[in-house]
Amino acid sequence: MVCCLLFFDDSPVDGDPRAAFGREWEAGLQNAACASPTFCCCGLFCPGPTAYYLRQQVLGGDMRQYTCCQGYFDCCCFKAGTVGEDSCPEGYLCVETLCCTHFSIQANRLYSPQPQP
Repeated sequence: MVCCLLFFDDSPVDGDPRAAFGREWEAGLQNAACASPTFCCCGLFCPGPTAYYLRQQVLGGDMRQYTCCQGYFDCCCFKAGTVGEDSCPEGYLCVETLCCTHFSIQANRLYSPQPQP
């Protein structure tokens, strides 16, 4: 089933309201497995730990910038930054990546670091 994804074009979709949020990946979906086969296999068989590692890379190792799903997926009963992530960001990131892997990976893609003063 995953092989079907290799035949789709990964260029932006015209009129996509989320186009401004996304960043370009180093390798497109079509080339990801060949560009980094080890990392691709890790993501396939261990998605939670892989998402954890990716978020640390996205944040540049500075866990002070961490909030749950980077605040992109708040809902009526949950608001990122209000559940105590600053007290133990590594623990919260671990729970996030294991319980909400899809949202965690999407937050990595959408996240744009804020300039430091």
